[in-house]
Amino acid sequence: MPDKQAGKNSADEISILRERAEKLENELGRARLELDSLSRQLKLSNAVLDNITSVATVKDSRGCYLLVNKAARQVIGKSAEQIIGGTPFDFYPREIAEKIHRDDMEVLRSGETLTTEETLSLDDGKHYYTTKVPLPGDDGKPEGLVGLAVDITGLKQARDALRESEALLNALFSNSVVAIVLIDSAGKIIRINRQAINLLGYEDESEVLGMTAMDVTHPDFVQAHLELRGKLVKGEIDFYKTEKQYLRKDGSSFWGEVYVYPIQAAPEGEKLFVGLVVDITQRKTTSLALQHRADLERLLGRISSGFLKLGVNEIERGIDMTLRDIGEFTGVDRSCVYRFSHDGLRINTTHEWCRQGITSHQDELKGLPVEQISWTMKNISERGTTVINDVDELPPEAETEKKVCLREGIKSLVIVPLVSGVQVIGLAGFDSVRTRRKWSADDVTLLQLVGDTIANAMERKRVIKALRESEERFREMAEMLPQSILEIDLNGVVTYHNRNAVTQLEYSPEDFKRDFNVLDLFVPEQHDAVRDYMFRLLQGEYFGLMQFTFRRKDGSTFPALINAVPLWEDGVPVGARSVVVDISERQQLEEERRRTTNLESVGLLAGGIAHDFNNILASIMGYINMAQIAEGGGKDFKEYLVSAERAAMRAKGLTQQLLTFSKGGKPVKSIVSVARLIINSANLSLIGSNVKCDFAIDDALWPAEIDEGQIGQVLNNIIINAKQAMPGGGVIKIGARNLILDEGKRMVPLKKGDYLQISIADSGGGIPKEHIDKIFEPYFTTKANGSGLGLATSYSIVVKHDGYIDVESLKERGAKFFIYLPASPGRQPGEDEGGSSDVYVSGRILLMDDEPELLKVMATVLEFYGSTVEVSVDGDEALKKYKAALEQGRPFDLVVMDLTIPGGMGGRETIAGLLKLDPDARVIVSSGYSDNAVLARYESYGFSGAISKPYSHKQLMETVSKVLSA
Repeated sequence: MPDKQAGKNSADEISILRERAEKLENELGRARLELDSLSRQLKLSNAVLDNITSVATVKDSRGCYLLVNKAARQVIGKSAEQIIGGTPFDFYPREIAEKIHRDDMEVLRSGETLTTEETLSLDDGKHYYTTKVPLPGDDGKPEGLVGLAVDITGLKQARDALRESEALLNALFSNSVVAIVLIDSAGKIIRINRQAINLLGYEDESEVLGMTAMDVTHPDFVQAHLELRGKLVKGEIDFYKTEKQYLRKDGSSFWGEVYVYPIQAAPEGEKLFVGLVVDITQRKTTSLALQHRADLERLLGRISSGFLKLGVNEIERGIDMTLRDIGEFTGVDRSCVYRFSHDGLRINTTHEWCRQGITSHQDELKGLPVEQISWTMKNISERGTTVINDVDELPPEAETEKKVCLREGIKSLVIVPLVSGVQVIGLAGFDSVRTRRKWSADDVTLLQLVGDTIANAMERKRVIKALRESEERFREMAEMLPQSILEIDLNGVVTYHNRNAVTQLEYSPEDFKRDFNVLDLFVPEQHDAVRDYMFRLLQGEYFGLMQFTFRRKDGSTFPALINAVPLWEDGVPVGARSVVVDISERQQLEEERRRTTNLESVGLLAGGIAHDFNNILASIMGYINMAQIAEGGGKDFKEYLVSAERAAMRAKGLTQQLLTFSKGGKPVKSIVSVARLIINSANLSLIGSNVKCDFAIDDALWPAEIDEGQIGQVLNNIIINAKQAMPGGGVIKIGARNLILDEGKRMVPLKKGDYLQISIADSGGGIPKEHIDKIFEPYFTTKANGSGLGLATSYSIVVKHDGYIDVESLKERGAKFFIYLPASPGRQPGEDEGGSSDVYVSGRILLMDDEPELLKVMATVLEFYGSTVEVSVDGDEALKKYKAALEQGRPFDLVVMDLTIPGGMGGRETIAGLLKLDPDARVIVSSGYSDNAVLARYESYGFSGAISKPYSHKQLMETVSKVLSA
């Protein structure tokens, strides 16, 4: 039985295995089909990608290429096997690769599609419009991206050409004597010229823009207008011309003949409509006038478009043709163009058209003195176009012009000034010889328009001729200059050099002819900087003078200033032109002058210090001597000592100013309300004076992280100077505003960021021009009792705050100082701690200082206010006494130690050992140097407080009490 049961079980298992094998075989078949389908899809996708002209790539989350199409491989210049797995840094110049990588990471970070313009090669000058799309993973986060770049080089070139065309069209639009209105597809007016504004009775374009054509159409014609416009929009008609009544701003109406036609803003852009409007109110009922108007429009169009098509050498022929066409259209007998001589004293006939049978007078009027047509010139200067319906009726002052007209048989004429900019460069004359005629307003308008067109054509020719002459002069001057002139193409190859370049750089003309690259003129270590400079220059940045080190052919070097500008062709940079100035000799002279100036400044500073300290020491010694004389105590004795203390504090103030513009005096910063500080400083500085302040401070002025005492000192110095500049009284204007400096708009030499601009202006006599560059120098002063440290200290304080201070002044118009300080938007100033108290906290205190007299004074003061004091002369002794006190169970509550101990261990070294003995030790650091690394940030070094020497007993006790109470 067991054997049968075992056999049965084996058969069952085999059956189960067979079923599983069949299922696996079926699943494997389906997987093969899916795999074949995916393979076909992949081949199809690759075939599609390879046959599109755009550059297509797929990258993973690290920016590595997973897939590149044919166009991408051609741009990179590598095969797919060489590209896959690499990054842009493997195939592109660094500046291009960095931008590609930066854009890739932005798409992967944000998960949003990015579109940008970029250059994929520095050599071919091509530009691409790139779209980068994130590829989401199973968790929804981007695990890669797809990039598609379209070559838009032709489009950018077309844009540049379009801009030039638009500039010309804008000039024609703005200066046209015909009213022109541009209307969008919704019927709104989006542009209108001055003639149309005047016709509608408005003052300014802003009053009309946004209105619809129906807003200025008489109600009786609204329906007809809508029907015609509907046909035009639907494409049933190409244009329409009609007559209708328009409404002016004041409610009156006029008849206008309007010519409306559609234009396409772009091949697939919005359809716009142009309307030309002519006032035909007085000629509405005349059919001849209607025909005249149509012919006028055709003529205007033919003349305007004709001149646009003419080359420079064909302009003269175009003027002759225009005189003929306008003469035949208006019925005049003779039409002429006259040009003034260069000195403006004579006028010459340059072009003339005569109707058949009319005698030419071109030769008779050549070289005509302008003084003989003085009445005409005066009339033109006052009223512009001069219309003479009857020569016999000319006034007596026009007797000379009358004689000329009668001699030439002219009965009526119109004289149109040919104006270029604001200068009259000539005249256009239209003569009626056969009959006298009354010139209509339309005829005069037409002749004015033709005159403007001729003047523009003549000016165009003059400008091009002047440009060519200027280029020739440039070449001649470039060869004469003592500096080197170089021109390069986009590849850095020198395409032009002047004579001095050969001399200065010691390369022969033959060297420059052999595809000489400009990088060979610079020392190798500056090649990357030069490439970056040229690349950014060709992107439109202007740097002014830049200093580089140049290398001659023999390997010798010299410092030089280079000033370069891009060379443009059809709006596209094609290279650069530069001037190279050797400054070797200048640098030597400047270095010598700098040494001399420094020695003079040191001498002046030393003399000033000695003078001021001698005065202060004399005061201290005098008060001490007087206290010795009054040695019985009493009121006089105490007052002498108080006076001596004040003199000592003046000495401290002098040392603080000296430290401020030396290597010390670093600010102890906190977040401060600058608006409050300005007002408080101004009010304090002007107490009891006849000068007032006019504040203009932004309500939302940012706070700043500053040393409040130092910046207050700057404000006090400048405000006091302003007060002293107005001994008769006056007003000081103080302003403060928020200022954001970026790369493109930095008006002061500061890094980009958020700043406060503080301005302080007086109305005194101003700062003399010869003094303006010296006012921030130490000990420079024009005041009889001045120290010369105020502005020097202010300058040093502002610089140490990473700010900038400047001044501008005009004689008898006062001086205006500008202070720029880094701002801290979004941060809040701390609350005032309130006034100090004469109630001090005492304790067991250890003093460390190398000056015995100072130890004695400090101990006496602390013991007077109830403290128990021990002293030490250096860090080793202080550590021993502190350790002994701990072991005896009588620890010190506070240690006050000097920062610097000559020949011994000072406070900075001692604090480390002290904190090892007692991590909770409270220590105050004291120093005669305002050292940024310790006093300015004492907490960072383990100290609990800081006090700067010299100090009063009150300052000492306030600091001790504050630390003991903490």
